[in-house]
Amino acid sequence: MCIPKKVDRGARESDEDSTSSSEGPRIMSGMSNSKTVLENTKVVTTASTATTDTVSLNQATLPGTSNARKEPADCDCGEHKGTVFVDKIYALEVDELYQLLFTENESLLNFLKTAKRSDLRYESWTAIEHGERRKKKRTARYTVELSSTLGPKCTHVTEVQVVAEVGPNAVDGYTITKDAVNAGVPYADSFSVFCTYCITRVGPKKSRLKVHGEIVYRKSVMGVFKSIIERMTLSGMHDYYKHLDKYLSSCGSKEETSRNGAGSDWISEFPESEMDTQLESESLQSQDPPSVEIRLRAELVTQRNEIRAQAASLREIQKSLRLVVLLLVLIFVLCISNTYRYSQLDFNSIASGQSFTKPEL
Repeated sequence: MCIPKKVDRGARESDEDSTSSSEGPRIMSGMSNSKTVLENTKVVTTASTATTDTVSLNQATLPGTSNARKEPADCDCGEHKGTVFVDKIYALEVDELYQLLFTENESLLNFLKTAKRSDLRYESWTAIEHGERRKKKRTARYTVELSSTLGPKCTHVTEVQVVAEVGPNAVDGYTITKDAVNAGVPYADSFSVFCTYCITRVGPKKSRLKVHGEIVYRKSVMGVFKSIIERMTLSGMHDYYKHLDKYLSSCGSKEETSRNGAGSDWISEFPESEMDTQLESESLQSQDPPSVEIRLRAELVTQRNEIRAQAASLREIQKSLRLVVLLLVLIFVLCISNTYRYSQLDFNSIASGQSFTKPEL
């Protein structure tokens, strides 16, 4: 657009300076100006083409461009053990999802209150040397309220968290392991709950969360009590992660509408009266059928009674066996005594010269 303006201004100056010149030189001057314009146009076109090629080449070769991060990332765990509790994509970036789960923010604290977790205390992160991967570790302690009518009303949890970055500077996500040990409940020192959180990038403003968990036994436990531990623990974990999914979905919907940073208030979505009504209805629904713990305790009592009945029957069988052995011993003694008596009678009859005939039995 600048080149035509320069051509017009040159043409006007040549007309003013050459008022007495002939028509021929004027035509030659116009031809030379046209040639100059064409040459300048070719130069500019070539320069713009070279610039475009250079920019496209740089975008294709630079390792940190957006084209290199369009593919969804995956964690490098290799194997996921245990039960799948969460496997979902949220409208949150990787760092936002990590901050919502593993930093002290108001939204997380409100959610933990609804999940009956209190007295949350974190220790400082400490770096761990693990090859080229960056890892850090910390210990978290909190109290979980139990809804059981019998037994302890709460348990104290000590949780060791280890965070590993996926990709350079965690551009692809995080892998977090949590090893939780309970205290204050029966058989608490016999097992721990090991969970793995895999946070990976899916796309712009989207990330995926996978949560796997399993029960790790540290001591030998009887089969009856092991089944009770697994049922109660897995039931509580399913309930917790169901509420966690609602919490993250709510935060993701807010972040998608207004990108104002992590830490949106999850509780503020529901009015206080509606929240109370929902909690009351859930509590009433949970009171109508017997709770999981009551059913498990009833099964435990039934199995215990069956074991006692089997033990009583075994004792009766043992008594019967003792009587049988005693009878066999008596029969053996009688046989030996009769044999000895008959042998003595034969010896006496031979010594006296009389024949003795054994009576028929």
